[in-house]
Amino acid sequence: TVSAGWLNPQLGLLFQDMKSTRMEVNVLRLTLFAHWSFVVSQAFSDQTCADATHDAFSSLQFTSKQDTRKDGNKLIMGDIFHFIDNPFKPEKSQCKQASADECKVTDSCCMGAEYIPNGGLLVDSTGHVLAVGKLDDVVQVARGLPGVEMINKLGKLIMPGFFDLHVHLPQLSMTASAGYSLLPWLGQFVYETEAQFANETVARYRGEEFLDALIAAGTTTAAIYMTIHKKAVELVHALATEKKMRILIGKVGMDRCRYSSFYPGKTDPPLCDTAEDFYLESAQLIEMFREKQQDPKVKSRVMYVVAPRYAPSSTPEQLAAAGKLLKRYPEVYFQTHLSENYDEIALVRTMYGHLTPAGKTDRMNGSYLEVYDHFGLVTNRSIFGHVIHLSQEDWDLMGRKGGIAAHCPTSNLFLGSGLFNFRAANASGAPFAIGSDVGAGTSLSSFRTMNEAYKVSILGSTWLSSLQPHGQFLFDRVQMDAGPFDVLCPPAHDKTGSGGHWPIDEKPRGPYVEGKDSSYYKSHKNGCCACDEVDYSRVGKWTMPAPEGAVQPNNITLTPAMNYYMATLGGARALGLQDKVGSFFKGSEADIVVIDPKGTSYLDFRLNHLLSADMWSQFWESAGAIMILGSPDVVEETYIMGVPRKKAW
Repeated sequence: TVSAGWLNPQLGLLFQDMKSTRMEVNVLRLTLFAHWSFVVSQAFSDQTCADATHDAFSSLQFTSKQDTRKDGNKLIMGDIFHFIDNPFKPEKSQCKQASADECKVTDSCCMGAEYIPNGGLLVDSTGHVLAVGKLDDVVQVARGLPGVEMINKLGKLIMPGFFDLHVHLPQLSMTASAGYSLLPWLGQFVYETEAQFANETVARYRGEEFLDALIAAGTTTAAIYMTIHKKAVELVHALATEKKMRILIGKVGMDRCRYSSFYPGKTDPPLCDTAEDFYLESAQLIEMFREKQQDPKVKSRVMYVVAPRYAPSSTPEQLAAAGKLLKRYPEVYFQTHLSENYDEIALVRTMYGHLTPAGKTDRMNGSYLEVYDHFGLVTNRSIFGHVIHLSQEDWDLMGRKGGIAAHCPTSNLFLGSGLFNFRAANASGAPFAIGSDVGAGTSLSSFRTMNEAYKVSILGSTWLSSLQPHGQFLFDRVQMDAGPFDVLCPPAHDKTGSGGHWPIDEKPRGPYVEGKDSSYYKSHKNGCCACDEVDYSRVGKWTMPAPEGAVQPNNITLTPAMNYYMATLGGARALGLQDKVGSFFKGSEADIVVIDPKGTSYLDFRLNHLLSADMWSQFWESAGAIMILGSPDVVEETYIMGVPRKKAW
């Protein structure tokens, strides 16, 4: 116990109530546990906290929790949890283990993680990490600072902010629109929703909503899809810069206006651009982003990503324009969708299968990934969403080029697209992390994403993997030819809105030739505008060889360490940002999420009934329970560059 008679009466009462706690008896921790924030206006005393006298704390100032300062130096008290290595490929020499007595479960200790109960995280006034470690050690570092705000998060988990490598800002308002697989779902819900972003008021309002929702979920870095509208990108850039968020955004490219629901008449104004506009407007935005990043008064953390939606919505000219942007501006990222759905793959092969894969002269019929590679779009700054149905050759290409796979489990399950193969991804050497893919994804919460990622991993290791996709996969001709969801041969709409097929020349069109119109390739006797030869006498389900037929099925069941790694340092490493965010090393940007294990009554109940005995096993059991049962309700606070930003959402 501590005699509190020399403190003010209010603190004395608080100390009396805490005599039975199991915390170490030292004045600093006890005062923090009183749910106040203190400011140390001078250096800390040379004496230990336990032996501190009244005089040693005569300079303490304190403010109520509600008055916590947004700038200045901060020492955050809590249970520190971050990664220093990759748990998918652990190197024991890099494991920071406790003694053998404290660390009885070797696998738990060698998961690339650092866990510091009752630790401290010191953040300077510029929003960068100064020190992390045991509280007493961090206090010693803080002694020389002119002022330190002490923030009590004891009993809470202090983690780096979460990463979301694939998410659609405009689709937040249409989340949980159910009943369709990918291609008809796009036509039924997505395009009309995204067309609304031509209205600047809508773009600004929904952009603000979305960014606040990300922060409320504890997400501090995200690769975000916008729409084709340049002004919408500018508005969200301004909002994110004001909040000091590190996000990736860019103008989406969709110039195949005769395709699916892109055609004029389906949306007003039409949701399509041109290859030329895509290039020019993207270049203008990149130059603006550069200027804001380099402006010392702004210091924007927003990064540009070149973003054609996916191969079927872009002409070869637009994909070529995207490749030119990557060469002209090597600092930008690239993002698109890849091998999400079997019908989508069949569509890409129909449209682009005639292309000769880059570096190969012995064959044509490139894969979906090889289509992107043909245009120079597979690099170590290229983020591919979903990446479910890849051949072994595709995985090898991803590994050689360093292409980034964004696993989107809630979306893949919601649309029935398939199961990500962690074994193939890990063996390829390609970086991979998780994405929410809202609005096909059903939550912005990284906890919900990790929850479903775990289930995908264990499901992919069961007997189901012996069925599809090994062998043949179903190609849904009926669905793709059905009314407004017709994709291969969409109905035409002239100015009067009359139906029918788009007019074609009597002379059949051949394979794509650079510099010539290539909105569609081959003519068909019934007027099909974008197809290769299609035998309409065959209806119903077609079967085609599965791209991943020769790929070994998944055999990795995600541990909590693997999941949390993908949501933090793994996401940072995938983007090449590990020197800035994703972990609490000295000099890193202080993007922080505070997790309250008592955030929901169910989680609190579960954590009061741990089955493990030793410290490390209890920690990983708790972390696993939070991973599965967590939600935005357990996110107590989110800090962006050291500044608390969370709002109720």
